[in-house]
Amino acid sequence: MIKDDAYGFGLKKIINISEELKIKAFAVISLAEGINARKYTDSKIMILSPMVHNVILLKKYELIPSCQSVEDILFCKNNKIKYAIEINIGMNRFGLNSIDLIDWNDEFLDSIYAHFPSMSSKINALAYRLYNECIKHNKSCHFGGSRIVDNLKLPLRIGYYAYLNSTVLLGKIIMLRSVDEYEEIGYDLGYVTYKKEIIAIINLGYANGINPNFNGFVGYKNKKYRVIGKVCMNQLFVLADDSFIIDQYVEFFGRNIEKNEFLKNNYMTDYQSFLSIK
Repeated sequence: MIKDDAYGFGLKKIINISEELKIKAFAVISLAEGINARKYTDSKIMILSPMVHNVILLKKYELIPSCQSVEDILFCKNNKIKYAIEINIGMNRFGLNSIDLIDWNDEFLDSIYAHFPSMSSKINALAYRLYNECIKHNKSCHFGGSRIVDNLKLPLRIGYYAYLNSTVLLGKIIMLRSVDEYEEIGYDLGYVTYKKEIIAIINLGYANGINPNFNGFVGYKNKKYRVIGKVCMNQLFVLADDSFIIDQYVEFFGRNIEKNEFLKNNYMTDYQSFLSIK
């Protein structure tokens, strides 16, 4: 899955890495993403929901649309376009409600797509039925669902799960200020010093995905230092000491601070962090 600029990691870079790993098919979320991805690969590209009806562009860029209804399937057949069928596996977001509507012998049917919102005995049985039918009829199966990656013992396309633990977030120290006691720091004067302090100004803010009310720490030279006051658009404040040096970097998450700690203190999920942190 390479939607949303490969979860914010860079489409071209992730396609190149994937093909080095012998990945032979990709999925995107829109026609525009598919056209963009086609610049970097000759591999199969599937467009997930909703259905795309632009015959000229689907054929020109050799993109596989994802059918959501019998009408979508007829559209692809009549226009001789390879297509995928999405099956509603329980989320009730997109897809056909019945496997029995699939014409497994249709030459234009390329693959089956299903997204798993959770795991239950009913969903598990449906997944295995879909998988066995795909194998029997030589069709590709595209099963999505990072939430159940440890529960379903079938080939599974993972999205954000593939990118977990692959990032670090660093900020540069751009200013050091010595502040007297009872000085106020930041917007709304949200922090007051109770003694003389050294304040480090870091070059990240809410424009970079840091929550204005971030309530946590940064790492520097194997120690943790608290972020204080409200986060500005492009900077934030850290309660520092005399070990800090301008132009060096503090860590928000990485080797010394667990990403889950950062996410909790930044009030966001992993997926949000991929798209928002920059």
